[in-house]
Amino acid sequence: MTFAQVALSQIVLWGVWSTAESVGVRILLEILYSNVITLIRLKRPPPHSPAADSHRIVARMVIAIAYFLYAISRIVLATETSAYQKFGVIPCASEKEIKRHFRDLAKLYHPDKVGMAGEAKFMQLHDAYEMISEPTLRLAYDRFGPQAISSAHLSTVNEFIRNGVYEILYSQLHLLFAQALGWLLHARSYNYSFGMGTMWGLLLQGTLCWLQLRMATSKGACPYITRVTGLIPFQIVIIMIRAFFPCMLFLQQIHMCLERLLATGKWGHFRFASSEESILVESPAEMRKSEITRILRKEAETLPEANAQIDLMAISALQLHAQAYGNVLQNKENSNP
Repeated sequence: MTFAQVALSQIVLWGVWSTAESVGVRILLEILYSNVITLIRLKRPPPHSPAADSHRIVARMVIAIAYFLYAISRIVLATETSAYQKFGVIPCASEKEIKRHFRDLAKLYHPDKVGMAGEAKFMQLHDAYEMISEPTLRLAYDRFGPQAISSAHLSTVNEFIRNGVYEILYSQLHLLFAQALGWLLHARSYNYSFGMGTMWGLLLQGTLCWLQLRMATSKGACPYITRVTGLIPFQIVIIMIRAFFPCMLFLQQIHMCLERLLATGKWGHFRFASSEESILVESPAEMRKSEITRILRKEAETLPEANAQIDLMAISALQLHAQAYGNVLQNKENSNP
């Protein structure tokens, strides 16, 4: 993947999400407010109220989860078919099992048996057999994919592993570029803790790099994850790399929504149409208090935001001091009639 492709994938990812989020939230809320099933129909809150904000936040979380699952399912379904699947054996099959299966396939698809019509099928099976029957080629294919074994200048296990490690480090360089691009776009405008270019983003990429290097240099012929999933290491690596951007977007959106919901959301903001209770509507003083709480709990991203938090804390301290002083004066007046 080139740097231009990385940049394009970032722009497409955030562009599609922005559209899905803005349109999806409105559609989802209208469905919940207008559906005919009273058990799941929500009461519509007053516009521009804390309850309306809570509804939008929850709807945004639902859209983020749906978008994440959709992206992951597309990535998994688009995974390249392995030579083992084409050949018809499991990835952990032994050499004897592979040879025996090839003899059985040769009886069915050999051109001497079925004529020239089966030549293409037989050649495809023969190529897959040569790839997974030779130990060195099989190791290189399992860990680095068909591109690795197509290199004419690689022949030993050490050469394949060394070349694979270089490819891993090069792919990580592309991800670092993507993190920088996401940081320059609007990822960090949502949240400081999660997102492209943040500490958690770099930590997740470091974990991904470690897993890639671990699978590339492991001694086992059939890793545990292959026995569980049926996918060979190079397929798993492709899925992890392609899922990196959607995973970062998902974590960022969920963290941001939970942070706002815990600061200003209340159970009273959600009432079904079948309920006799009305939606909780806060007074202006309560709304102001919730807004102050949200601002103070939010991690400051810029110097003006930090200054605003300091000003709020100073004002709150002065108000508490004035209230305490007023209580003292009132107690003195009551004690001296």
